[in-house]
Amino acid sequence: MKIYITFFQTIIILTFSLFCQAQDLIRLKTGKETKAIIRKVGINTVEYVRFDNQDGPVYEILKKDILIIKYKNGTVDYFENNNSNINIMNASPNKGVFVDTRDSTNYKWVKIGKQVWIAENVKFNDGTSPCINGCEKCGRYYNYNDALYACPQGWHLPSDMDWMILEIEVGMNESKASKFGWRGTHPGQAYDILLNGSSGLNLRMCGYVFQKNFSMKDPKYSHNFYGKQAFYWTSTEDDFYGSNAIIRHLKDRASIEKKSVPKKTRYPIRCIKDD
Repeated sequence: MKIYITFFQTIIILTFSLFCQAQDLIRLKTGKETKAIIRKVGINTVEYVRFDNQDGPVYEILKKDILIIKYKNGTVDYFENNNSNINIMNASPNKGVFVDTRDSTNYKWVKIGKQVWIAENVKFNDGTSPCINGCEKCGRYYNYNDALYACPQGWHLPSDMDWMILEIEVGMNESKASKFGWRGTHPGQAYDILLNGSSGLNLRMCGYVFQKNFSMKDPKYSHNFYGKQAFYWTSTEDDFYGSNAIIRHLKDRASIEKKSVPKKTRYPIRCIKDD
């Protein structure tokens, strides 16, 4: 009995050790993901071993077939055919259009104060994030981890501080902007940043989506609060709840809510231009 327990404990320890090791993640343009250990990034190819078989064969994949690699140290490589995926065109000092050359999508942008924001919901297909009834108005719905990597190169998912700077720019009191819950300064800032508001940001009431089935291969999604409420990710994690991150929530009222939600929820995103 003592030998059995020792053997069983050894198996648990080895298994736990394997899953706790850091790993790289290769995401192909087809949406397929592979947990791996990257051995070499060459001129045209990437060499790797499978994370679950690190003593096994070394595989090689063409860089042109790769969307991104998320490395175990937290950095991300984007593999594009173009050196730059931001081509500004039709630009005035405060608004214009740029091309995301990952998928040739045109996006409107607007300058609000010193910040430059994408004035549409992001539509980039990372292979795992759905759009419902077409992507034109609401874009795709990302969980927190995917949202962090969905912005074009040269842009990023806005932090809680980025959102606070925006809110203050359109009139919110600074002391109120830093608080959680529904915040605003008379006559309110929500209408300034919602669709047809004075800022030009044009946030849409796209609600969020949830998965209706338990299928990994063929997930089915449905809207909640579509046309009635707006939810947008920030890049800021909630320090108190490690599994949560901070969002902005708007509905038919003048104030804007800052709240903490689970990272697995799927919301639209906006991006802000790097400094």
